[in-house]
Amino acid sequence: MPEATIVLEGVGHIGTQSAPERVATAVREFAEETTTRPM
Repeated sequence: MPEATIVLEGVGHIGTQSAPERVATAVREFAEETTTRPM
């Protein structure tokens, strides 16, 4: 899955947070994705 898609999904399902929080959460989720799944 492309990185952009992961970030957009991470941002999309947390519509109640402010933009910086959405970005931070998306980055955190992407980091978890990359650490739990071998490249």
